[in-house]
Amino acid sequence: MARESVDFQILVSIVVPVYNVEEYLSRCIASLCNQSYTNLEIILVDDGSTDSSGDICDWYKNSDQRIEVLHQSNGGLSEARNTGINAARGEYLAFVDSDDFIDEKYIDMLLNLALTYDAQIAVCDYYKGGKDKFPEGRRKPKVWQCTAENMLRNWHGKYKRLETIACNKLYKRELFTKSGIRYPKGYYHEDIQTTHLLVNEANKVVFTDEKLYYYFQRNGSITSTGSVKRLGDCIYGQKRRYQWFKNNGYQRAYEVMCVKSMEFCIYNYAVINDSIYEQIGERLIEQYMRYAKKAIHFKKIGVWEKLLLFFMKKGYRWIRKIVQTFIKCKSK
Repeated sequence: MARESVDFQILVSIVVPVYNVEEYLSRCIASLCNQSYTNLEIILVDDGSTDSSGDICDWYKNSDQRIEVLHQSNGGLSEARNTGINAARGEYLAFVDSDDFIDEKYIDMLLNLALTYDAQIAVCDYYKGGKDKFPEGRRKPKVWQCTAENMLRNWHGKYKRLETIACNKLYKRELFTKSGIRYPKGYYHEDIQTTHLLVNEANKVVFTDEKLYYYFQRNGSITSTGSVKRLGDCIYGQKRRYQWFKNNGYQRAYEVMCVKSMEFCIYNYAVINDSIYEQIGERLIEQYMRYAKKAIHFKKIGVWEKLLLFFMKKGYRWIRKIVQTFIKCKSK
């Protein structure tokens, strides 16, 4: 059972990377300032914004003594997060992206769970959408816990929706300080390379299926913008991750990630814009075939993957239209 109250002596640091989000930034910061848990250190890292985002950060700093603003030249999301990690003083650490916002009980509930279950990482579910209004209403949340070992062994399984993203979690800060783990500079999808390493440093993880984080997908955000670099970074991150799982003896998770990476490659090969097809199409296929050579030896591989393996042996250039047609039919 969760505790009824939380020790307000515990300082929690919230790191917010900020870059050209003047339209959404006030909503984000207000949700942090209005937390029911008040012993906070709110670190706003202005990553070289060229709009009024930096000025908005400074305005909020003058209105709330818990806010610290760090201005730096543009280095990307990972660099901004790392700056915040290095500056943080709290016993616990959370990340919030500057176009997102959080429920007023976000910190209270996750800290409560972490303390109650003696977990180094507390995880919540999230809303995801591109509208300003999100669903309302609560139900009695489910809570469960697992060892970090069990979570790693079942990676991309039961916890898949909640496991990888950085911003739906409260971390014991020592997971970063003792290990030296930081987000890889200059990469999109930086959490693919990082979250499993943090779980590996923990002993226990606790989950709630209550949706406390509001993940806002806007046009122009990193996750909504298709590009050669974004796809390339995702391929690279997936490769590093599944290799880590293989090297550390998590065979089941390694096999699942290989198969999922096959699906990622072939799906994006089918749907990428013609404007970037010449730049990334061949690479997606090459990476798909590397995964396929590994997957053919796995004990469990789905019918969809078997069909693709068969077709790929016959040639792949025509498969773009076939897969596009399949996706359209499946979506109807």
